[in-house]
Amino acid sequence: MSDSQILDLDAFVPVTVKKVKIEGVTYGVIDIMDVSYDSYLRLLSIDQHIKDKSEEEQLQVFRDLIRELVPSLSDDVLKRQSLRRIALLVDFIRRTTDARPVDPLAAQTSA
Repeated sequence: MSDSQILDLDAFVPVTVKKVKIEGVTYGVIDIMDVSYDSYLRLLSIDQHIKDKSEEEQLQVFRDLIRELVPSLSDDVLKRQSLRRIALLVDFIRRTTDARPVDPLAAQTSA
């Protein structure tokens, strides 16, 4: 098999689609298409993940999601944020990453 027929997925770098400023520092928000499958599903159904959970558990769901989508944001900075700010950040991420199901076969069938 020649090298031209190898798809090197390890060569792909996550794409930053938006930025968020927290405590004077600007952080890149990763494109939803570059997060793990599980994180993508959690983002699509975050309302279901936090339903019937304590505020502490809800905050943990939000923090886990933020950690994956804003990887350069440290735990220390994240822990200093209020629940309102965490919720605003999650809402910003949801609105800016076009979090909707994508048909992976669409590109193949349209050719």
